[in-house]
Amino acid sequence: MNHLIGAIGNGTIRAVLTPQSSKRQLISLRGKDSFKFLQSMSTKNVMTHIEADESGEFCDFYNFLNSKGRLVSEALTMYRSASRSWFLDVPSSSVQPLLSHFQQYKMRNDIMFDIEEANKAYKVYTLLATTETHLKELSLWLLNQTSQLDLLFYQDPRFPLALRLLVPSHINRTLLTL
Repeated sequence: MNHLIGAIGNGTIRAVLTPQSSKRQLISLRGKDSFKFLQSMSTKNVMTHIEADESGEFCDFYNFLNSKGRLVSEALTMYRSASRSWFLDVPSSSVQPLLSHFQQYKMRNDIMFDIEEANKAYKVYTLLATTETHLKELSLWLLNQTSQLDLLFYQDPRFPLALRLLVPSHINRTLLTL
């Protein structure tokens, strides 16, 4: 069910908050070889993002291909510099094929995959703003809430007015209302 975020007094809807729990799942990826591993497995150059972003945190849309060049899965890939970990936001139907693909090519890389803990710890939401002004207001509000609520949010690279939120599971969705 969608949750409208708005200023009730003047009737303006600022954004729509949509849970992604049934459609998408998180895979947590961490380890000292995580950059090298993702670089070799994805269709994007991971290192260009790290060099370009001073904060070290980013979100981008990646594709993962098998050895024949066929699509295994797409993913929104989010990097957290504080913990040097990645969250891969993938379609629920692609989780097992992607994990099998990763295990096949993991070899001696020092990386760990975790699906259970990531999905217990966080819920995935999409926040779709109605205008760029509302997006900036919501981003500033979320930035102020990150220290209190321990939530993560990233600009969705596929749509300029959307944010992807990773909200701790214990937080009620009504706390995300302005």
